[in-house]
Amino acid sequence: MKWVLAALVLCAGCQDIELSAMHAPPPGAELSVDRDEQRIELSVGTAAAIECIYGGYDPCTDVEIEGGDGTVTVYPLHIAGLDQYSWNRDQPRAGFVVVGSELGVTEIEVRSSEGEKRYQIEVVE
Repeated sequence: MKWVLAALVLCAGCQDIELSAMHAPPPGAELSVDRDEQRIELSVGTAAAIECIYGGYDPCTDVEIEGGDGTVTVYPLHIAGLDQYSWNRDQPRAGFVVVGSELGVTEIEVRSSEGEKRYQIEVVE
């Protein structure tokens, strides 16, 4: 019981981060982000800009990606434009770019100041 209470206290400030695609796939390519299944599917050779948000609409901060095994290549993402995420301030969008390098399945861990989540990525034809 003490461990459960300790875990709840440690996660009291945790937010649930979510990922979403920032664009549609190119013609003939696949790109989908399933938040419920924590799964990304994209075509080999496709680059996808993936956004990280928390609390329903706020951009994540200090986003770091770990994992992948050559099936995907991950790059940092910087969006120079601002989106109005709330009625009192503009904030830059946060995320990363993932490229389907070869067919297969891998996992990445997305970490930010607001939380972390593990996603499975499948690269398809």
